[in-house]
Amino acid sequence: MGDRDMNNKANGGRIDLQRLPDAALIRAAADGEAGAAEALRARGITDAHARIAFEASLRDAVGRVMGHASAPSSLRAQVIAMMHHAQLDDHANADEPMRFVEAKARHDAHIAERDAHRRRMRPGLRRGIALAAVTALGAGAVWMGMQTSTQTGAPSLGANASFIDALSFVRHEHDDRAVFDAQYRNTFTVNVDEAVGIAERELGSMPTCLAKAIRGCKDSGMVFAGLSSCSVPGGAGAVHVMYWSVPDESAVSLFIAADPAGASATECPTKTLKCGTSYVCPKSRAAGTPLQVWRQDGFTFYLAAGHTEPVPMVRKLMEAPAREELLEPMS
Repeated sequence: MGDRDMNNKANGGRIDLQRLPDAALIRAAADGEAGAAEALRARGITDAHARIAFEASLRDAVGRVMGHASAPSSLRAQVIAMMHHAQLDDHANADEPMRFVEAKARHDAHIAERDAHRRRMRPGLRRGIALAAVTALGAGAVWMGMQTSTQTGAPSLGANASFIDALSFVRHEHDDRAVFDAQYRNTFTVNVDEAVGIAERELGSMPTCLAKAIRGCKDSGMVFAGLSSCSVPGGAGAVHVMYWSVPDESAVSLFIAADPAGASATECPTKTLKCGTSYVCPKSRAAGTPLQVWRQDGFTFYLAAGHTEPVPMVRKLMEAPAREELLEPMS
């Protein structure tokens, strides 16, 4: 602790210039402390002005050599994430990758902007009725697409309300968990051994590609961000696996549902999907928020992302079928 700190503490936060030694008083004057130069002159130090000027020149010289001190952007991002993390939950998982929490801050800003926009645009009941009508028309278009899917070459999914429910569940569940909030921390485990155990329990057996994707995804540009059990409509048991795409800094979700044993195509409509083919929801792809589904080895895989960039990496990681077809019922 320096001379000025000691005097500052002893005087309740005020610096007692009269108690400072000459050298400390000169440094105080060079730092611009009010009254320091006058105190030096009061002590009769004849060369006070020259000594203050010399001390100030030292500061300028150091500033020219060192420049403005700054931290690397990666360190600044980590510090910001740590501050957000402390505000989110005092009991946060210490193993949670800190960069996930940055998504929470961006999400909060987006929600605040969206809510403000809604308040500005709220015109009353009339527009609400119009919106309901548009929604009804959209639902009718989806239903008509389902009825004509056999003619367009897409898989015949019939009156597949549960399949549409599954796709809707996957999209909303991904959007909700991709902010890595307190609910994410309370339901997902980032411990690899625990994740494998949950997957084996919920799915009945462990898909080979999933075991590899959990334990060895570091070289793929993806980071394993956790696994949790979930309830995908139409599945016997299901898990939600989350990854963090390093290149574009976004979350990716993979849902895996076990096909119910002995279930009919009506009870489990994804059984009509051809194995060896990945089905793409065209509207989601056009919007840049991909949603894909494929069947493999008795499991149905759903992939949901907020950006297109990480999709090829996850598909490669999960050994997804290379052949792609548009999923007509969602077009």
